[in-house]
Amino acid sequence: MSDKKQRQQNVLGILARNRIDSQDQLLDLLLAEGVRTTQSTLSRDLRELGIVKSPSGYRRPEIDAARPALLDDLARQIRRKLIRVDVGGNIVVLRTEIPEEAVEVAGQIDRSAVHQAISALAIGDTVLVIARTPAYARDVARALRKA
Repeated sequence: MSDKKQRQQNVLGILARNRIDSQDQLLDLLLAEGVRTTQSTLSRDLRELGIVKSPSGYRRPEIDAARPALLDDLARQIRRKLIRVDVGGNIVVLRTEIPEEAVEVAGQIDRSAVHQAISALAIGDTVLVIARTPAYARDVARALRKA
């Protein structure tokens, strides 16, 4: 496992076991586990993991039981129209055989209630899906690839 992946696993473990109110507190707990990192690296990790700061401390956004099923349902509906799925940052790039399918796919994504996607835009035979975070973009791409 890469240092980054291991560090992010440590972050998730700490957040699962503790109420964390500041990045300094999280940095101290990481250090206690033998993980040295900088505040800027930690900020990037939190962003990539989709961690948010709330009145009750840092946490992963709550996902109700129906939401993962919504993404799976959407993926099953549109997967047959896709010839390629790529992800970069918080953008998922979908390619279709014909432009009309791209417009249809973008519309289905925009009308869906999946929390991972902010919006989708069709350009020719390509759909750009703007996800809330890089982690959510990876979730969307993973769901579309396995459907």
